[in-house]
Amino acid sequence: STDGRSVHLAPSDYGSADPRVYTGPLNWRPDGSEVLAGVRTPDGFAAARVNVSSGEIVPLWNDDDLPPGSYTDARWTSDGAAILAAMEDRVIRIQPETLGTQTLLDESASLLPRRAQQLSNGTLTFAAQPADQSEGAWRLYLTAPGQEAPLPLTEPLVDGGAIEFLWGESEPEAVIVAYDAPDAAYGTPYLLDAEGALRELTPILGLIDAPSWGP
Repeated sequence: STDGRSVHLAPSDYGSADPRVYTGPLNWRPDGSEVLAGVRTPDGFAAARVNVSSGEIVPLWNDDDLPPGSYTDARWTSDGAAILAAMEDRVIRIQPETLGTQTLLDESASLLPRRAQQLSNGTLTFAAQPADQSEGAWRLYLTAPGQEAPLPLTEPLVDGGAIEFLWGESEPEAVIVAYDAPDAAYGTPYLLDAEGALRELTPILGLIDAPSWGP
């Protein structure tokens, strides 16, 4: 913390009948009160809210609509009011207190979304590959309120690998890193500027050996 203290918030549990291992990724609630932490459970990936003041842990799953393994990643919305989760073929918005869900992207889009983000104006962005092939080309997509179908913001960036991205806080720009394989240590960095132009950053930044690229 800012005063130099180190606090063990959420110890992993390896040996009980219901083991929970905190693996990340970690995502701060915008007001700084909580961390959303990835959890490995016997039934698959899930997430939990960890209060940084009290240490209280609130699971982001239940036995009905949100069992462990039903979503692949989760993060806070930019206003901290809800949590976005990418499921196999959809993106949902989760109310943190009640675990009520709202579908923002459904299976009719025929996409496999990952790493969904929602901007302050309600626009949904996510990385996705086509649903009709298990290893397809990854693009960055955008869906604005009232828009009927997701709009691809980039040409295919990598086939069968992975992409990560991070939107700017004040400008409609994104930093994107494309990996040739899901477990690749290094990727190719891009900037998607406010005019929609995609610019590879390697000629500007040079080749990177360490640390690996990632926004």
